[in-house]
Amino acid sequence: MAVTRGKTRAAKAKGGLVKQAMTLIALASSAFILLPAGRDIVSYKTSILPGEAETRPLMTMAHSSSRTGMWGIWGLNHCFVALLKVAAILAKDKEQLKKLWVLTAATTAYVAKWNSDVADYGGDLGGFVVVCGLQTLSIGYLAFA
Repeated sequence: MAVTRGKTRAAKAKGGLVKQAMTLIALASSAFILLPAGRDIVSYKTSILPGEAETRPLMTMAHSSSRTGMWGIWGLNHCFVALLKVAAILAKDKEQLKKLWVLTAATTAYVAKWNSDVADYGGDLGGFVVVCGLQTLSIGYLAFA
């Protein structure tokens, strides 16, 4: 068995496969966020994901003068951060990925807590918990492995 820098070719191939899988998961989970975030910019009232019909009313500002602006800036921010993640993944920029991982991990924790809060009122953020969790795992792998 050939050894290259202390690793066998089989181990390198396995590591390459894991890295490729993590890259695809990181890209998919980051790009996915563009769907609901983009929707928030153009049509915050539209529910496109499972559980949103019940959850969105819990998230909407009480006064109509604030709704469009709040949802728009929320969506714009999420789109920009998602694009930063995609750019860092494609550039294989470990330093940027480390910074974005901190944000992603914090977001995952926050969404998990938030999900338990809205569940009492019929809301469901379970999909976001899963997407953010996968994103944290994959970006963490790409940043620190």
